[in-house]
Amino acid sequence: MTAKIVIFVIIALLIFLKFRPALRSVTTHGFYVFFALESLLALIFVNMCFSAVHVVSLYQIISWIFLVVSAFI
Repeated sequence: MTAKIVIFVIIALLIFLKFRPALRSVTTHGFYVFFALESLLALIFVNMCFSAVHVVSLYQIISWIFLVVSAFI
């Protein structure tokens, strides 16, 4: 559990460092992209233990497709 939190914090800090200049101005799109990436990261870490239960179920495959597509939009 603590390893997941440490990894989450490290990745969140890397995202923050990447978007730090854009976070100063709300009018840029980087402000919103930062919060979208943080939300996706949180969803991945919260649902990580549940996604390994039924890996090849139809709902799981559809969920991963939506996750990957939303990350690239």
